[in-house]
Amino acid sequence: MTMQNAARLTIALVWILLPFGASNAQAATVIFSGNTATAVQNLLLNGNLYNVQFLHDSANNIYGAPPSFDFVTESSAIAATNAVRAALDSVPAVTMVGPNSSSRFMIGYREDATQTISWMGRYDNGSWADSEQQTDPPFEVKTYAKFTPVGGGPGTVDLSGTVKTASGTGICSMVLASGQFMFSCNPIGIFSLNDLPREQDGTVKRQIYADGFFPEVDVLTDSVSEAVVMRRSGTCPNYNTFDDPAFVPGSAGKRIEISGKILLQDSETPLCAMALANGQYMFTCNGTGSYALNIPLDTNGQFKLQVYADGFAPVTQKFDEFSVNNNVRMARAVECQ
Repeated sequence: MTMQNAARLTIALVWILLPFGASNAQAATVIFSGNTATAVQNLLLNGNLYNVQFLHDSANNIYGAPPSFDFVTESSAIAATNAVRAALDSVPAVTMVGPNSSSRFMIGYREDATQTISWMGRYDNGSWADSEQQTDPPFEVKTYAKFTPVGGGPGTVDLSGTVKTASGTGICSMVLASGQFMFSCNPIGIFSLNDLPREQDGTVKRQIYADGFFPEVDVLTDSVSEAVVMRRSGTCPNYNTFDDPAFVPGSAGKRIEISGKILLQDSETPLCAMALANGQYMFTCNGTGSYALNIPLDTNGQFKLQVYADGFAPVTQKFDEFSVNNNVRMARAVECQ
């Protein structure tokens, strides 16, 4: 073998052997070949470990139809995206992900009408520092980061019980914890959320919202099955002036875009709240108090907007398809009788 051929062979071996490997980023291990990552193993997120696989497929095939997302709130999808980006940035050679060698990946968290809402991570200008919301048809093929829980974390939490009044009557409510939620409406008052990931401090925040009641927010340290007694909001100052909605049954099932801001009393101070309308919800905690939802109209061609914030009186109002932009003003709980 000539010296020139030996040099060529050495270069080829380095090119083949070095890029194939694994690199640790804190608890995470990035699996990559050349400049393309195929997976991240043992990714620590909110106190739990996940294996992440980059798949090039449609949201319908990855999450199912109807979808079952790995994360169901924007904040949890952003946190997951940031964790993956940080892991990928620990390997300077990695500039692409997935079997199709894409410079971006999606994490779906919500479905609106015919669109999948995702949070996207993207490689740009030498790092995975770019991220933004992305909207795509669920049948369109993209590169998604699919999360699978693994053992090794501090353990998950199971929450169950009943939501009721002081007199023991069951309440139809929304129960939310660690990005999962359900309605305690069938049977009324009963809820059960299992395998909930913990926050970084090992806790789980349980939030319960119901029309006509103050929110019940509790920070829990372990699994619990208990009765939650909610307090009626009573008579509170009304800082809103809304028109009565039109009755338009011909628009039943039609999807519309609604938006607005959640504000303190009659000021322009934004509030961090949960806005819920006809089964769709989001939190207004980005500093502007803004919400924007794509929702279906009910059988009367209307939608019920419910707004809840800890320490404030809930606001519930029905609107029609012609009233799609509504600011909601909230009274403090101490103002209520």
